[in-house]
Amino acid sequence: MAVGKNKRISKGKKGGKKKTVDPFSKKDWYDIKAPSVFSVRNIGKTLVSRTQGTKIASEGLKHRVFEVSLADLQSDEDQAYRKIRLRAEDVQGRNVLTNFWGMSFTTDKLRSLVKKWQTLIEAHVDVKTTDNYMLRLFCIGFTKRRPNQVKRTSYAQASQIRQIRRKMTEIMSNQASTCDLKELVSKFIPEVIGKEIEKATSSIFPLQNVFIRKVKILKAPKFDIGKLMEVHGDYAKEDVGVKMDRPAEGDEAMGGQEMSSSSNGHYPANGAKVLHRKEKNKEKVQLDKNAASSACQKDRYYIEKLETELMSCYQEIDYLQDQLNIRSIEANIMGEHIHSLELKLTELEKFPERVRVMDNELIRSDSQCWLLMEEVRCKEEELQKAAAQIEKLESTFLDSQCEIESLKLDLSNLEQRLLDTESFTQHAAEHKAQIDKLLGEHELQLHEAQRTIDQLVLENKQLIELLPVRAPKQSPSGSGQQVDKTLENGVHAECESGDVILEKMAKRNEESELLIEQLKEELREQKLKAKEDAEDLTQEMAELRYQITGMLEEEYKRRSCIEQAAIQHIQELETQVSKEKTKLSGALRRLQESHELAHTQAMEIKKLKAALERFNSMTNLGTACKSCSCGFSAMLIELSNCSIEGPSGGARPPSSNHIDEKSQNRALIEWRPGEASDGDGG
Repeated sequence: MAVGKNKRISKGKKGGKKKTVDPFSKKDWYDIKAPSVFSVRNIGKTLVSRTQGTKIASEGLKHRVFEVSLADLQSDEDQAYRKIRLRAEDVQGRNVLTNFWGMSFTTDKLRSLVKKWQTLIEAHVDVKTTDNYMLRLFCIGFTKRRPNQVKRTSYAQASQIRQIRRKMTEIMSNQASTCDLKELVSKFIPEVIGKEIEKATSSIFPLQNVFIRKVKILKAPKFDIGKLMEVHGDYAKEDVGVKMDRPAEGDEAMGGQEMSSSSNGHYPANGAKVLHRKEKNKEKVQLDKNAASSACQKDRYYIEKLETELMSCYQEIDYLQDQLNIRSIEANIMGEHIHSLELKLTELEKFPERVRVMDNELIRSDSQCWLLMEEVRCKEEELQKAAAQIEKLESTFLDSQCEIESLKLDLSNLEQRLLDTESFTQHAAEHKAQIDKLLGEHELQLHEAQRTIDQLVLENKQLIELLPVRAPKQSPSGSGQQVDKTLENGVHAECESGDVILEKMAKRNEESELLIEQLKEELREQKLKAKEDAEDLTQEMAELRYQITGMLEEEYKRRSCIEQAAIQHIQELETQVSKEKTKLSGALRRLQESHELAHTQAMEIKKLKAALERFNSMTNLGTACKSCSCGFSAMLIELSNCSIEGPSGGARPPSSNHIDEKSQNRALIEWRPGEASDGDGG
């Protein structure tokens, strides 16, 4: 049913004018108070709607942010380029208590600072104050020309900029982390941090116009009224008015008389009446003032009481709100618990169906168990085949190892042959060196023989020259002739002996020359043989190396192919074995589950069989009693009928007779002749 206005009940004409209500009549003005760091405390007023119901005016004022110029806060027009942000933290009476919430420069100031022929350096750092305020400080600075500098520009290098930026961050973090927010704001106003940065960086590069251009509050601590009051101080001194001195009553009376005399100079008889009325009026005014002051005091007390009651109501409302939240949470938890219980109930209702499903799954698991058993058998056969293949591979691997060993032996033989050839070449070289030595010795001997031959030839020439010189010097005397004969005989003897010596020397020379020629021919033949042997050996070595490298490459290729094939086959077998193992583990798990299910089913079947046996024993007892011819069996039948029928003793229905007949037939079917014969034999 829709709720709305009843048109029949509404009075007045249609289209009547609505009353225009001033929106400012529902609003109140509040004074904005700055922290005690600034010289001007009252920075302005702000509007807010009055408290109506749950909408509280103070809650609407909290966390408002006001942007004020520092020139207005400090009464200094030189600080007009700084904009201070203040946030409303608490409301006390008609005063809105604010706290520092950031600072920034005007764009005009920043543009005026940026000039050419200088480097702009910026830095920022996140700092935490001692009262747990997380701030982000932005610093800006500009390079300037050194004293007595002729160069027009004052650009800083990249390394100098990095050093200056590092200094800026260090100084900002040190200055901000060792004080609280109030002290830090007091440092921002005279720009203490910028001056310290200028001093610290003067050794790196001189700076000018270093400012903290922006302060941003990233995180504020939990609100504390005590700390806020420390920041603001006491406002009672500001609210107290200036005391004014009132004039005395005598002075007022004298003034009244003068006025009356001046005004009523022509009517002196009415002056006393006027004075009497004035005194009465003064008394009335005084009484009215006293009554008004007492009423104001009462109103103040009443307002204070109402404020205290309002605060207590706020506290109670907060407490009740918390309790309501707790109750709502508890209700949600209870609802979730009830929902879970309902789900459990629905699951319990579905339990019989699940039991049926489990029975069907048991039947399926039995069939799967048999299938898995067959699979396990097949897998065992496959595993046996795989084991046989692995054995074959191992045998092939052993054969390959044997072949490798034989190849190693062949290689060792070839290496031995290489060593033998190298030793033979060394011996040949040594023999050649010996022959060279012998040739050198023979050459020396030849040179010596040649020298001796030359000497003998010279001596022979000298003797030949001496003989004709001595021949013409013969005396005619006989003694001289005798002497000459003796001399001629001696000379002839000497000449004959010299000729013999010369012939012998010539023969020796010829023999030595023949020996030298023979030795030279032998040397040539040996050199040729050595060259041929060396060429043959080098050719054989090259052929052996080529053959060995070819054989090694072929063997390496064959081995690599065999190893790759074996590795691939082994990997395939390992994968097959792992797959079979996983399948076997799954099959064994299913077997265990099926065995457990079969065990539970067997237990249930045993229980059912026991119950059936009890029932059959009861029915068999009745049939045995009927078949017996003695009177004791009839008595047992009567007793059993009495025990079955109970105290009612009424006629049994035909359905019960039919059940008895069925049970009797079942008992007859389950009768075992072996047991009966055993019983008879007993």
